[in-house]
Amino acid sequence: MSGALIPVLELRATAFVGGPERQILGQARELPAHGFRTVVGSFLQGREGAAFLAEASGQGLETLPVACREALDLSPAGRIAAEVGERGIGLICAHDPKASLLAYLAARQAGVPFVAWSHGRTRETWRVRLYEAVHRRVMRRAHLVVAVSQAEADRCERAGVRRERLRVIPNAVEISGLRPESGVDLRAELGLPPRCPLVLTVGRLSAEKGHRYLVEAARLVVEQRRDAHFVALGDGRERRRLGEQVRRLGLNGRFLFAGFRSDAPQLMAQADVLALASLTEGLPSVLLEAFAAGLPVVATAVGGVPEVVRHGENGWLVSPRDPSGLAAALIESLSDRDELVRRGQAGGALVRQRHTFAAQAAQAAQVFREALSMKQAEGCRQLGRN
Repeated sequence: MSGALIPVLELRATAFVGGPERQILGQARELPAHGFRTVVGSFLQGREGAAFLAEASGQGLETLPVACREALDLSPAGRIAAEVGERGIGLICAHDPKASLLAYLAARQAGVPFVAWSHGRTRETWRVRLYEAVHRRVMRRAHLVVAVSQAEADRCERAGVRRERLRVIPNAVEISGLRPESGVDLRAELGLPPRCPLVLTVGRLSAEKGHRYLVEAARLVVEQRRDAHFVALGDGRERRRLGEQVRRLGLNGRFLFAGFRSDAPQLMAQADVLALASLTEGLPSVLLEAFAAGLPVVATAVGGVPEVVRHGENGWLVSPRDPSGLAAALIESLSDRDELVRRGQAGGALVRQRHTFAAQAAQAAQVFREALSMKQAEGCRQLGRN
């Protein structure tokens, strides 16, 4: 059967294995049941690319390393197109602005369809903002655009993507047993009291993730709950600034930075609540991973977050940029252990029903078939004109 599978190149520019990368890898395990197989591509530039490609290779997936001389180097498009032809790849999917630009150029050269995946935006640096501006234009030329939430699809439409070219495929999460175990005791590792209330936040330390508002909220929480502790898993450009804010607010020992952790989904089961203070989101995988671990969430109502976090059912929704509102929700969440458990169980039920990789792969395969049909129709029209 493997010979009949259509190869799909999934391109992603990344320095680590985070939410979008786990989406690609999780979906890859399920796609063969629908007639497709995944080739994982990434760009080797400095520290970028290697970790994702190694993870994909370890999973037994075919990989495509793409050397890249500089941030705005467009020459890889030709090399990607050549590899597409040599490997018989049927279509290209791209998962970020840089990958989308190069994938679009490569797909045109190789004569295969191009699907753009829209996970959200960051606007972290001038280079990212430039790529995102280009991304908006490139998405308009994709055969299809996949958004990870309805809110993200609406944003894509406002950016000029035609509604009939938009598809919504929500993010998914591994469901092999809720509350996964970890061989690490996070509290013991960080020197925290064994049963202290623990608020966890997981994600890149960049401005759009709103960590500065969470640090301010932590100060308000600790004033009322002297036993509460906060741990941030992740790294990024804001690390130093956030550390200075923690020191300035007297939160040393109460708000800890544990760095990027590949075992973050497993560690979630040890926390009491997940906090997400983002200013913008598509549909964060971390929320689904928290629910799969039986962990309720306190999150800002941005992007696709309200599509999965239901206030009063599986978590608490608060306004962005509002430390006092965030603190109030966290204090409420830590005040009732039974309610925490109930909302965590409700989150687990939600991901089992709606956010499995099996369901995601079935939807993705349908999009791939649509894109292939659209490309075939284009070829027929071109022949007709000739």
